[in-house]
Amino acid sequence: MKNSCLVLLRTLGDVILSNTLAKNIKDQFPEDRLTLIIEKQYIDFVEMNPCIDSFYVPKDWNDVLNNISNFDKIYLAQQTNHTDTIWHQTEKYGNMHLLDYYAFRCRIELKDRRLMLWYPEKEIKLAKGNDFIGKKIVCIQTTSGVPTKDWQYYNELAIKLNQEGYYVWQIGFHKDKVIENAEHLNCLSLSKGTSEDNYFICNVLKNADLYIGGDTGWSYIAGAIGTKCLILQGSTSKITSAPFGENITHIESEKRCVPIPCHTNCRTGSPCINAISIDTVFEKAKELIR
Repeated sequence: MKNSCLVLLRTLGDVILSNTLAKNIKDQFPEDRLTLIIEKQYIDFVEMNPCIDSFYVPKDWNDVLNNISNFDKIYLAQQTNHTDTIWHQTEKYGNMHLLDYYAFRCRIELKDRRLMLWYPEKEIKLAKGNDFIGKKIVCIQTTSGVPTKDWQYYNELAIKLNQEGYYVWQIGFHKDKVIENAEHLNCLSLSKGTSEDNYFICNVLKNADLYIGGDTGWSYIAGAIGTKCLILQGSTSKITSAPFGENITHIESEKRCVPIPCHTNCRTGSPCINAISIDTVFEKAKELIR
């Protein structure tokens, strides 16, 4: 048996993808003991993954670098922050495996590429807010960690959905702009919320008729749960940075900055994602809900 670790210190969407990586690692090396190196606020979404044997929450990046040499194998997620720093300081060990979620430069074969999420069923059933069962529900995630990913027309979309009789829920940070015309609103904290908050949102998503959002963490969670999803892509591509699966439909902006997407800083002052019209999203949403 060898001790291996998967380094995953980034964002919520990447954490969900780490469930997929962990399963593929364990399928190919079942005798190895796998430790996930992860930030504390994300453990809710991976702690029940049967493929992960233990968790290590580092104090900072120096803590990671000081302890990573204790493992026989080191799996480094391609999109992890400070990838180059860890790579250059650990390549001397000869046991580094660079992984890519989308399998372009993956050192292991991704035989199972499904989005995966294990969560405590009992706690979800006991969570607050089961009064929406039997109603048409559309969940909307309005913001991400990168402003160029955020579509500006969610409020107008909520008006249209409300007029069609849908029960709209907004999932977001406390500081997010409120969707004023939603029939029902619940704005929760995301990765910094409590376990009860996180399980409650999962419960809502599980019962929703549709989820609408951009390339952001809760889009990956909705996809992993199996909720029907409509994902809006602006500065990122559905090929290299998006949740994937049979239950997921993408709308890509026709004005994306290619070949170099403006992922963090928009050079034109008008993010690509806002070229997607309200009617385009509304009509596709109605089609998916039918």
